[in-house]
Amino acid sequence: MNPEVLDTLPPLISALLAGETIGLIYWFALRRPPGARNTLLAISTLLLFSTPLLIPASLVRLRALAMFLAADVFFKLVDATRRAREYQASSSTFADWLRFLIPFPILLVTGEERQAARHLTTPLAVAAIRFAVGLIVFPFCWVALFAMQHSDLLRTSFALDHVVKVALFVLTLEVVNILSLGLDRLTGFETKPLINRIGISRTPAEFWLRYNTRIHAWLTRNVFIPVGGFRRPVRGVFLVFFVSAVMHEAAFDIALSRVDGYQFSFFVLQIPAVLASPALERFAKRGGIGTKILAHVITIAWLVATAVLFFRGVGQIFPFLYTAEPPPPLFGEWTFAPAPH
Repeated sequence: MNPEVLDTLPPLISALLAGETIGLIYWFALRRPPGARNTLLAISTLLLFSTPLLIPASLVRLRALAMFLAADVFFKLVDATRRAREYQASSSTFADWLRFLIPFPILLVTGEERQAARHLTTPLAVAAIRFAVGLIVFPFCWVALFAMQHSDLLRTSFALDHVVKVALFVLTLEVVNILSLGLDRLTGFETKPLINRIGISRTPAEFWLRYNTRIHAWLTRNVFIPVGGFRRPVRGVFLVFFVSAVMHEAAFDIALSRVDGYQFSFFVLQIPAVLASPALERFAKRGGIGTKILAHVITIAWLVATAVLFFRGVGQIFPFLYTAEPPPPLFGEWTFAPAPH
């Protein structure tokens, strides 16, 4: 094995072990009174989001991986705290807690959804076919991405390059969805689609209901419902996207060792779009097929345009994402990585 690869393993393993250790210890916090439990949750969160810093700033993709896994633990700690409060007691054993902390199925981070996933209905043959199809098609998405690096047409137009890469991103997500559905069932979980046909979304609100359904379930149970749910939908939508904005901004900033506000801006911009979605839906239903198509086009155009903000961070983690040169940062950026020696 390449010596440089071996050098990256100790900090990565240290970060992952630190995150999982914090998660394990938190089982004891769940037995504490609510006040102490909330304090311990805040401390655990700070420690969790510090674990990727054990990885050198130059190893951006490894930091991003560690940040993703730390976030998975964070989601589970918050959800377990919520369930301990709602059910007044936690009946789970330490062995149950160990199983819950395993980062598989990916982002299945609420206790209710994880329990429901134990009710198996899909035949194993169907699951095997899904897994095989996803496993075969997924590499072609990466081949297509790297092949586009040689396109002179994409290199001359960032706007065209961005639209093509968003389309490829959506296709890749759908392939990952098929792959995960098959793999989850083969390993004993009946999960709902991670990405539920986002391409047919007619409004921004419908898109976000279909996109990353597992984190949507977490946000619904841990943010939307506690602040009022459908009794206070404006407050709920605002706080859901504000929380998502803060989490994404923190995750990308820690991975990249810089703060630029792009992720925060992207998710905050979705608030007015989601709140306007009922009006767009009424408009779509008012006419015939024409208004439905127009609503669909408006939704796609909005999401593709604002996705420039989201993809800036993705493109910094994976520099080969864009073929054209991305535009300079709109807001500037503050770098907190140590200066190279």
